[in-house]
Amino acid sequence: AMAKVLVACRKYAVAIAPVLILGDTGVGKTVLARHLHVLSGRTGAFVSQSLASIPEHLEASTLRGHTRGAFTGADRDTPGIIEAARGGTLLLDEIGLASPAIQQILLDLVETRAVTRVGEVRARPVDTWFIGATNVDLTGAVEDGSFRRDLLARFGYFRLYLPPLAERRDEILPLVRRNLARESARLHQPVPRLSKALEKLLLDAPWRDNIRQVESVCQHLVVHAEADRPLEPGDLPRDFLVELGLAMELRVLPLRPEAVLRAID
Repeated sequence: AMAKVLVACRKYAVAIAPVLILGDTGVGKTVLARHLHVLSGRTGAFVSQSLASIPEHLEASTLRGHTRGAFTGADRDTPGIIEAARGGTLLLDEIGLASPAIQQILLDLVETRAVTRVGEVRARPVDTWFIGATNVDLTGAVEDGSFRRDLLARFGYFRLYLPPLAERRDEILPLVRRNLARESARLHQPVPRLSKALEKLLLDAPWRDNIRQVESVCQHLVVHAEADRPLEPGDLPRDFLVELGLAMELRVLPLRPEAVLRAID
């Protein structure tokens, strides 16, 4: 599945047409968007904006920018995030949760490739590559009226589906090792080793929260690591062990009974 995604990325990076990245929360949609930006060779910045976090009534100024005096508190000319990504890539994160006002702005923008700051009448052309990302079923959102059909149509059929980590088992241990190294460097301590039993358990885990869960587990493991031994299943977070279920607990119990019992106590 990931091989197909990466092949499509190389093709889409040449086309520079709007792209949608679809997948569950925490699967790495932002990382994939950055990968697309790098492949494109665009010299402008990579800018990411969560459309769900823009406050009501500030949609236009946040996206399009504003001029001095356009409204109370506008004491200087301020470009919006669309202009900030000129010559580069703008990731429209959580596009499936965009308000009707934001959807209208995006529709006009993708259609005209120009932006007018609040308080201005002059349209500024923008050379920005738009990438949308969401865990929302946009087709279903169109059917229930929460997402505009014409906006979805503007994104065409350049779509990348990022499968959950449970379907990308070959990535689990490399991700774990990379995050252990990163967290160890942050805390200025040696990178811990993984026992074979722990490696097997990590490969079998469901990883319902995907890559974000890997990061959290690795933070816990580094804090609880001891220099004189490799990490064992009993070093895992208590709630993570509970997620694995009773059968998995029974499998790890004989390995380090004291540590496992402490973890699930």
